[in-house]
Amino acid sequence: MGNFVNVSKEGQCDYIALTEKPFEKVLAIEKKISLHRFSFVKKYRSSQVFYDTNTNLLEKAGIVLSKINTPDKTYFMVERQSFLPKTFSRRNEQVFIHEVGARDKVSDHAFYLVDGIKSLFITQFTIDLENVLKNITPKIILTYDILKYNVLSGGGFKAILLFKDVKIKNLETKRKFSTKLLNVSLDCPDTYMTAFKYFNQQIDKYCKEFLHFDETLYDYAHRVTKAIPQKKLTKEEKLKLKNKNKIIEENIE
Repeated sequence: MGNFVNVSKEGQCDYIALTEKPFEKVLAIEKKISLHRFSFVKKYRSSQVFYDTNTNLLEKAGIVLSKINTPDKTYFMVERQSFLPKTFSRRNEQVFIHEVGARDKVSDHAFYLVDGIKSLFITQFTIDLENVLKNITPKIILTYDILKYNVLSGGGFKAILLFKDVKIKNLETKRKFSTKLLNVSLDCPDTYMTAFKYFNQQIDKYCKEFLHFDETLYDYAHRVTKAIPQKKLTKEEKLKLKNKNKIIEENIE
């Protein structure tokens, strides 16, 4: 079960917001560029849970495993971890998709996921993948509140705008973070790629509240919720803490 899907980097453009209310600026460019019309489609919620072992065996092997829940379906996704910015990555990436029930666990589908991982990677793994997948836990949870708009021009160009309010929760470090993202995707043949680039140039021109987003969500979520380094104590601070603990112990006795 499961299937491999080619994910094209062409016809996709991602932005990250610098302000609290950036989406209105994007919608406002409808009045600035001729022959383009925006239409609201729907509002919905989605979530994505990233998994790994306590010792991060999947990450060390370059495997990114997540469970995505949308209003339409739920599925596990296996990706190859990229160590390069998206601008330098390959134009087409292949991912493994395995549709499941909303309450299904990774261990319930370990056999199929292992088969997908082995087919996706050329590397021969020396670890027992099936045993690993039966002992992984959720590491990072992303929840998305999404507004979907269609873009249509008089020349036949079509695109989709996804405005995303993203909440990130790192279960390991107990840290949380919120941000806003914009995804622009081509929704017509590649012959309209020039029109697509023109449209994104207008976002760059009129929406200074957004910057191009070149990280994967997996890397970004890790970075913004990583553990805060503990401050090293000076000798004086260590002595003070030791004396304080000694006083507490004496009071307890």
